[in-house]
Amino acid sequence: FSDEDYEKPFFRNHSLVGKKEPFVLSPAGETPVVQIPATINRYLRDYQREGVKFLYRQYEAGMGAILGDDMGLGKTVQVISFLSAVLGRTGTREDITNFKK
Repeated sequence: FSDEDYEKPFFRNHSLVGKKEPFVLSPAGETPVVQIPATINRYLRDYQREGVKFLYRQYEAGMGAILGDDMGLGKTVQVISFLSAVLGRTGTREDITNFKK
């Protein structure tokens, strides 16, 4: 399957960091590179990326965090983005294939 197999949401007045680029969370030069896969990043809004960065900073500091906001602003997708970055997922068919093994 490809990205074209899925329905694409349209966000009016939405600035994409990079349509097909991952969003790097880890500091420059750090390995492994922790990043939100491009397949997810392309749909995140700027404030959602900030929420994911907040979660990652707390995670790196060994602290917990509460992501609280109004209903419908994308808390679930922020947590999914954070977990996919920390777990090193790519958001592609390869993840599904590896999961089934």
